[in-house]
Amino acid sequence: MNKVIAFVVLCLACAVELACSKSAAADGKGTRTLCDRQCRHDRLVQVHRQQLEEKLRQRRRHASVMQNGLSREERQKVWRGKTVNQEDLMALVALYTNTNGEKWVHNTGWKDGMNGDPCGDAWYGVWCSDDKRVIGIEMVYNQMAGTLPDDLGRADQLQHLVLYSNSLTGPIPENLFSLPNLKELNLNYNQLSGRLPSQLRLAKLESLILYTNKLTGSLPEVWDVSNLTDLEVAENIFTGELPAAIGSLRKLQLLVASRNNFTGQFPSSLGQLTHLEKLWLFNNKIKGPMPDLSELHEMTNCQMDGITGPFPDWLGRSWQKLQYLLIPRGNITGNIPESLCDAVHLDTLWLFLNKLEGQIPGCLGRLKSLTSLELSDNKLSGSIPQDLSQASNLTDLYLSRNNLTGELPTSLGNLQHLEILDLSDNMLVGGIPASFANFKHVYSFSLCYNELSGPIPESLESLFKFLYDFTCNLYNNPWSCPLPKFVPKSCGCSCSECNGGTNHTSCSHCTSFSNCGYCMYGPNCLEGTSSGPSGYYTCPSGQWKYGSRDEC
Repeated sequence: MNKVIAFVVLCLACAVELACSKSAAADGKGTRTLCDRQCRHDRLVQVHRQQLEEKLRQRRRHASVMQNGLSREERQKVWRGKTVNQEDLMALVALYTNTNGEKWVHNTGWKDGMNGDPCGDAWYGVWCSDDKRVIGIEMVYNQMAGTLPDDLGRADQLQHLVLYSNSLTGPIPENLFSLPNLKELNLNYNQLSGRLPSQLRLAKLESLILYTNKLTGSLPEVWDVSNLTDLEVAENIFTGELPAAIGSLRKLQLLVASRNNFTGQFPSSLGQLTHLEKLWLFNNKIKGPMPDLSELHEMTNCQMDGITGPFPDWLGRSWQKLQYLLIPRGNITGNIPESLCDAVHLDTLWLFLNKLEGQIPGCLGRLKSLTSLELSDNKLSGSIPQDLSQASNLTDLYLSRNNLTGELPTSLGNLQHLEILDLSDNMLVGGIPASFANFKHVYSFSLCYNELSGPIPESLESLFKFLYDFTCNLYNNPWSCPLPKFVPKSCGCSCSECNGGTNHTSCSHCTSFSNCGYCMYGPNCLEGTSSGPSGYYTCPSGQWKYGSRDEC
């Protein structure tokens, strides 16, 4: 139940999702899909960020509570008789003054100002070393508003500065990038502006997390931060190319630079980051072939777009810990290699809006962890593999806007966890298999713009009743009459009285010759006029015959 509630809350938080729900019937080919993708991706990003924040919290908790094996209460005894460092105190007072401390959600102790003892009196969010020096400031969701003071750099023993999810503005004080003991600088979810220094020289820095601000300019050209493991600068306004010097960060595990304005190509030096686990470069202006990243054996989460050239054949074999592969919106050509199926832990595979050709590998069905498969907007051909149904945990299946042919596999009915099925805008024929009655959780069902015909089985009543309040797109298919009453009008499903439900090989199979014509593309009997079929139906020019029985 908690998972369902979280899912609903995140969907509601996605503003475009609500707008798209209302416009689904009006623009079923594109708008709904784009909104679904955006909302699903935002949910995925949110989950990963929560995981990262928890990881960092655990790291800080270990540093603040377990230093030298002493608890905070035990260390207070050690501090007795030791004076407060005045430089530390001035830094804290300046922070309180500059960021409207009186209106913070939590400000215990801070009002004492220069007369206080931030260590002994346990000021909120401050933690100290055994020699009574301020080594950490953590203020999260605390309604801090204003600019970071230059005096903050006076706290020269500071190791952790964590001020995310506030309303901080202005530039990051340059002297913070000179603190010799700084291990973590986490200022995400603020409104900070300005540029980063051209050179970063912080020997002890492990985490630099600045995403969701308004920072501009290019990234530093010099990275003398050999201990850096987490670099997150997503959702800013950075420009220029990704510096090749990033490849020198040999301990880097997370590189998150998505949703900026970076240009150029993907630097080949990324291939030197052999400890990298997460690589997010999507929503930039970077275009080019994926560099050789075959030595990045720790990779679990790769999200990039703008990739050109053939699909890397090394990917599945080299990235066997891979869980999330999202490389859409590019110009990837060729076939999807079967070697991709060697990534047996794959959870999410998004390759939409590329130029992939050939058949969908049936071996994807072997990926038992796969929950989301998005291959829409390519040039894939052939039939939908029956073996795909073996991916028993699949919840999202998007194969729309390809060149897929053949009938809908009856085996898809075995996907008990399926929630989204979009096979629209292909060349699929036949009817809806009765096995689709096994779907118990499908809330988005799109088969429009195909050549599906025949009667809709009565056994699908439970499926369509569930879809009544959700997304159902069946239009632009020559369904046979009469349509079952349980099919919601919102599905856009209509049929022609000319269509008797048979496999049309000539117009003699039409059930009526009043306002009926024969489309050789299909083939099908449809209502229409001399210029073509009416309603949602289409027929290529020169393949429509309309008129008397003989002409038909």
